[in-house]
Order: sequence, then structure tokens, then C-alpha cells
Amino acid sequence: MLPAYCSQAQADQVIVQGVSHTEAKIVGLDQGRLQFRIADGRTLSAWVDEVGLMLVDRGGVFDDFNQAEQFLHGGDPLKAIARYERTLRLTQEFWPDLIACRLAAAHDLAGQIDRAAYYLVRMIQGEFAGVGLAARLYPRNIPEKRDARVARAVDILADESRKAGDDDRRSLMDILRYEILAKTDPTAAKPLARGVAEQIVPAPARTEHVYEVVLQAMKEINASSTGGLNLAVLDRAIRDCPENSMPEFLILKGQILQQGAQTREQKIHAAWAFMRVPIHWPDHELAPQALLDAGRTVYEFDKEKAKVLLAECSNHPKATPELRKQAEYQTDAVP
Repeated sequence: MLPAYCSQAQADQVIVQGVSHTEAKIVGLDQGRLQFRIADGRTLSAWVDEVGLMLVDRGGVFDDFNQAEQFLHGGDPLKAIARYERTLRLTQEFWPDLIACRLAAAHDLAGQIDRAAYYLVRMIQGEFAGVGLAARLYPRNIPEKRDARVARAVDILADESRKAGDDDRRSLMDILRYEILAKTDPTAAKPLARGVAEQIVPAPARTEHVYEVVLQAMKEINASSTGGLNLAVLDRAIRDCPENSMPEFLILKGQILQQGAQTREQKIHAAWAFMRVPIHWPDHELAPQALLDAGRTVYEFDKEKAKVLLAECSNHPKATPELRKQAEYQTDAVP
């Protein structure tokens, strides 16, 4: 049952991150950000995924839209989907892009990865949505096993990526296709890893989740026997990724440098990559791992420094019992 104010509203209502704006008017969508004018005449904007609810006082086709919003907001995506799709066929201007965004979220919530992928592509290609919003609405409910929906999603993303050519908007399609396959068919995902690792992610799409998948692809390459990861590619990821993603990339860089280190200078270079984590993010959960790796790296040429780093690892409040055990074992090996 929809609340009475849906039919009685005299203006649009927009709820953004729990704040309700009544007497508002939705006026546009600009690269994924909803534009709406509030009662005092100011125009505000918010990413569509930050908008919990939109109720539109336009009548007609928007009655379905308002019902869809209520159902999605209430956690009933299947009922929302049917109403959004009816609205999608009858709206113009920026509304089809806006509704496609809602449909991507609804299908993801419903566990329909093929339709979520389809609407992700529509967002990426949309005049008013774009890659920034697509990255924020990136599907999260990916199945654990390959099924018909997974197969369709992979085919949709492969076909649209092929059509996109060198357009940088294809990166999110390739990254999602890799993630789906990595979870459902790891053997099929392996040939895609290098392409994903070397993607230049468009600036608006540089979210933590996107870089989680890029990191996964880089680790896949580093663990394979098909040739190592280009450090220039890794350095670009470190430069471009969100700050919260950097520690994992730095640890991977340290591991790669450590694997190939022969000289004292090369080992120092590897240790420095590890040390950037506890220096810049001392409270990060990966700081003790980085300290352990740095201690092991300098062990061969500076045992006193190794002892200090291993002790810091053991005493770090985020150190797990397993890390403490490893640090103590390495410390006992120091003469």
C-alpha cells in the first residue's frame, strides 16, 4: 500500500542520504548526478545512488515511476522492475537514463546479473548517466556458479565491449566480465586478466570496488607463468586508485620487487614499497603484513633493522595471531 502523499503531492519529493526535500522539482541528470531545485530556489545535485527515493508530481506515466520508487525503496525489486520498464518506454529527455540507473540497481538487488549487466551498459553509453554512475552502481550480487543468466551477462558485456572498440568506456564492461567469470568460471577468466590489469580506468569510474577487481587481475598475472606484471602498469594503478585502495597495490609492488631482487639496492627498493603502508596508513589492517614483509626483505643485509620491523609487526594492534606467529618465527631466526 503506497502512502497517501504519493497521490496528494503538489511537487516532487527527493530523499538524499536520509534528508527529505519536499516542494522540489527534478530538472535534469548530468553525468550521473540528479539535478533538482528545492523550495528556496537553489538547485542541488546528488549521485543517483545517493537518492533513496524520488516521487514525481507529473501524473500519467509517472504514477508507475512513483510506485516503482516505493517498491525499490521498500526492498521489493521485482515489483519495481515491472513498473520502471513500463515507464522507460514512455519517457523522454534524461528520464530513460535515470530509469535505466534504477533498473540496474533493481536487477542487481533481485540477483538478475544478466539484466543488471544490460542496464550497466545502458548507463555507460547514456548521454546523461555515464561511467561515473555506472561504477557506483556496479553489480554486487554476482552468482557463485555459472548459469544461464551468467552466460547471458558475459555475452552482453563481450558484445558491447567489442562494439566500443578503443573507447575508454569499455573498461567497466571488461572489468565486470572478468569479475563475473573469476567468480563463476576461473579458467575462462584467466585469459582476460592481463587486459583488465592494463585497463586505463576513466577518472569518474575510479572506485574502490573497480580497483579491487583490477588488483585481483594483477595478482592473477603475478601468480601465473605467462610473464610478469609490468611495473609501469602497477605504478599507474597506484597513482590513479582511491587512497583506500593504495595499501594493497603497494604490497603487491613490494612482493614483485622482492621476487626479482638480487642486489642490496633492489631489496631496499622492495622494502620501501612495503614500508609506505605503515608510514602513510599506520592504523590500516594491512600495516602489520607490510611490516612483516619489509622485515623479511631486509633480513639478509640488516638484521637489526629486521628485528625492529618484526617487533613492530608483532606489537601492531591489527596484527592477527597468524601474523604474530610468523613475525616471531622470523625473529627467532635472526642470530
